Formats: sequence, structure tokens, C-alpha cells
Amino acid sequence: MKIREKHLRKLFYIVLILLLLTTSVGRVVSLPFFLFIVSGRSMQPTLYPGDIVLAISGSFKEGDIVIWCTSPIYCVAHRVEKISGNIVYTKGDANPIEDPPISANMVIYRVIGKIPNYLWLTPLLCILIYLSYRKIYVTLKLRPWSFKRGEPLSIAATIVAVFILIDILVLSLTPLPVGSITYYMPKPIVELKSLKRINCDVAINYNVRFTTITGVSTCAIYVSNRTYGCLWRVINGRNILIQIPGEAYWYAYSKGINRLNLALNVSLKNGWLIGNYTIFLKWKKPTINVEGFSVKIHNPNPILLNLTIRILYSILHGPMLSKRNQHMPTLN
Repeated sequence: MKIREKHLRKLFYIVLILLLLTTSVGRVVSLPFFLFIVSGRSMQPTLYPGDIVLAISGSFKEGDIVIWCTSPIYCVAHRVEKISGNIVYTKGDANPIEDPPISANMVIYRVIGKIPNYLWLTPLLCILIYLSYRKIYVTLKLRPWSFKRGEPLSIAATIVAVFILIDILVLSLTPLPVGSITYYMPKPIVELKSLKRINCDVAINYNVRFTTITGVSTCAIYVSNRTYGCLWRVINGRNILIQIPGEAYWYAYSKGINRLNLALNVSLKNGWLIGNYTIFLKWKKPTINVEGFSVKIHNPNPILLNLTIRILYSILHGPMLSKRNQHMPTLN
């Protein structure tokens, strides 16, 4: 009976040592089989803190739970969301966002199963408590003569050894630190650099950092109580050219309004921008210049003017008057 108990105790220690070696060495070199204890909550409800994960080395696909490590003390068990070439995107089931993309070479193991925490923590603690109690009991009760002879007392050493064993077990299975890699995401910066009218259009130049302009979801011109849609074009990811409809200009001219309100909802690569801008207008009379036999008329306004032109000129038979209606284009 004692021989059998002795062999069982040796077998327990051998298995425990092999598990410790597996969990420790498996972080440095790739082994066919690996054990990993969960210490975070990022994979709930699939994995809970204290669960032992059973993993093997091999191929993986989208939807699998994999273990990737950046160092021997930093390993993460998360689910594969997407694979793009040699880049792998993972995410914890309980996390709101994905992890930073990692190289496929960093993925060492694929999870094939788990041992719930209540199936191994309780039996292990019971066994350790029993072995400690038995060692103390044997020392104090069955061999009291050891105190009289001055033999070294092994009770304190046994207790310390048990706690050291527990610490080694927990530390070798627990990834430190837990969770995902902390990384800094710069805040997009978009500042208005200039806004100027070019002919009938409006050019908006932004100072853009850590993002780019991808489009405009809303573009509207407000003139008094009227609203007009406008066309737009993104240039170089940082400039927007707005084409203001002629109807908006004409209504402002007819009502004597000297400003337009531009409302934009700009789509960014990693966000959006809501802008409200005022475009000032200066209505001017057309200018007329006579140069020799030519008459030049300049319209400085962004609208089409209807002009009645009367020209008095002289020919061989005397002065004559010519009258005609002319549409004067914008800004000519």
C-alpha cells in the first residue's frame, strides 16, 4: 500500500513538472501541444479567467481561436476575424474593437479545447492541501523523536515549498500582461486653411493630419429661407471644390443678399467633419472700356446679366443707332 502511494505521489510530481515545462518552454519554442491559462475577460463567454486552454501548433482559419505571442511573457488568445495575406486580424469576443494587425508568424497555436477553472483549480488545491497536511502530520505525530534528536525540521520547508510550487504553476501559465497590446491612435486633425471663391465655385483648403478626406455626404447652400444642393469634388484628399448653382447666386442678387451659407458634412478616413461657412458676395456694376474700334464689357458678378446695348457710330451716310439685347456671361 505504501509502495503504491509512493508511486502515485511520484507520478503526480512527474505530471506536474511536465505540465510546467510544457507551459514554460512552449512560449519560447513551438511545441506540438501547449497549455495556456486565461487570466483576462476579453474572450467571455467563450473563455473565463482560470480556464486552461488546450492548443496545438498548425494551420488556422477565420473564426478559430489562436494564441499569438510577442514575447515569452506576453501571449494572447483571441479569435481570428480576418486574414489578409500575411496579416492576421484578431479580436476578443468581449472587446468592442479589433486588436492591432499582427504578422501570421506571430500566431503559434490554435485552440482546440479548454478545461474549465472549476475542474482543475479545486482538485489541485485539495491535493496540495492534503500533501501539506500529511507531511506535517507525519512529522509531528508519527516521528516526534525527530525533535529530540535535533534533526532539521522540515515543516516550514514543506509549507514554503508548497507555496513556491503554487506560484510557479500560476506564473508559468499566466500571460503577463493580460489583454491586448496598448497602442496609440492619433486624433485626426482638420483645420480650415483658406476659403475663397474662384469664378462661380468655392475652393476650401484644409490642413489635414492623421487622416484624409474621402467625400462629402451633405452639401447645401442656404440663401435666406431657400436651400439649394451643390456639387463637390475632393482634390488630393485635403481640398474640396464646391460648385454653387447659379440659381442661388441669382436669388441672392435679386433680393440684394450679400452672403451665402454653406453647410458641409465631410467624410474622413477615420471620422467626419461638420462645417458651416459664410461666403460673402460683392455685387458690382459691369465695367465698359472702349479701346479703338473695340468695346469691352466686364461682368464681375457670378451671375448671367441681361444687358441692352445701344451703340451710336458714324459711317459715310451719317450717324446711326444700333440696339440689341445681349446676355453677359459671368465674370467675363
